[in-house]
Amino acid sequence: MQESSLHRSGTHKLYESLGYGLDKVNGYVEDVVVDAEFQSQGIGRQMIEYAIDVCRKNGCYKMVLSSSLKCERAHQFYENLGFEKHGFSFLIEI
Repeated sequence: MQESSLHRSGTHKLYESLGYGLDKVNGYVEDVVVDAEFQSQGIGRQMIEYAIDVCRKNGCYKMVLSSSLKCERAHQFYENLGFEKHGFSFLIEI
């Protein structure tokens, strides 16, 4: 196994929400990954807290994220951070 200094990754995006008469910004987080060797050390929590802080500083009214249906540990992690399940996510592979 090659040694690497990258033990985590994630993507955070800010979007203007123009639907439903809202002229607000919302945050979206995806691809949050912490290498298995480094899980349960608070790294994922720091990543999400950082994203929440960026959203607050940019006036976001909400932050959403997506997670694969099979990632039940991740779902519990997000719920422990205060996230709520609120809908469905759909995709089409192209």
